[in-house]
Order: sequence, then C-alpha cells, then structure tokens
Amino acid sequence: MLDAGCGTGLVADHLPESIIVDGVDLSSDMLEVAERKGLYRTLVEIDLTKPLPFKDRAYGGLACAGTFTQGHVGPAALSELLRVLQPGAVCAISSKQPFYDSAGFPEAFERLTAKKLISRPSVREERVYSADATPPEGHENDVAYLNTFQKT
Repeated sequence: MLDAGCGTGLVADHLPESIIVDGVDLSSDMLEVAERKGLYRTLVEIDLTKPLPFKDRAYGGLACAGTFTQGHVGPAALSELLRVLQPGAVCAISSKQPFYDSAGFPEAFERLTAKKLISRPSVREERVYSADATPPEGHENDVAYLNTFQKT
C-alpha cells in the first residue's frame, strides 16, 4: 500500500506487519524518522502535487492522513494518487474541516464518483485529537472527515 504524506510513519505504526508499505512525503526530516522505524519498504521524498514516480496500478491500497490540510495538498492530487492504484484498491483519506469544504473535496469526490473512477465514499466525522491527547492550544476540538472508498 501507499502511505501518501507519511510524515514520521504514524499510519504504519498501526498496520499489520504483513502489509508492505511504501511512503512518500515532502519533508526529508520526517522521512528520516519514518525510516528509523523500519516499517516501510521504500520511502520517497516527493511533492504530492507533482507526478508520482510509480507505475500505473502499483498499489492495492492508499492511506493519507494529515496531508490534505490547509497549506499542504488539495483535491487536485487525487487523480495522480488514483493513477497508481489497482482497481479495487481500498483508500482512506482524511481532511481537516473547514479545509475539506473550502478546498472543494466534496465536489472532487462527487466528480470522481460520477466518472466511475471510485466507489461512492463513506464519509465519517472524527475528532483529530483523542481525549487523552494534548492538542496544540486552540485545536482541542479540531474535526476531520475520513473518506473511505475503492478505486473502480
């Protein structure tokens, strides 16, 4: 699977060991932290707004947590991520509210669904920080939308 915007590897920390994971991120410093965990097959420093250095249909799954947020990556990157996924690939993408709406994610998912490129996403609202976490000041009630779907 591809962990897009993998950062320090928090997603891979929670995956079964049997899953082969490649990660991409814009920050070399974060990739160094992720590499020390030994959970990734490959880590690549890349800007998700540019073409990905992977073959078409290379991955059977996609996770993207904390990347589709203001100042990072918008819905335009979805088409390139879909290019590298196999038909039937399971995808989980989060985006913080209110950026989700202002960046046009609902419309982007609707277009991809209408074009039959993805199944209709299931959208679930989740708190960004768990009750036992210490979020940055002013972010105690941050909410994100978790979109799960399959590439068709």
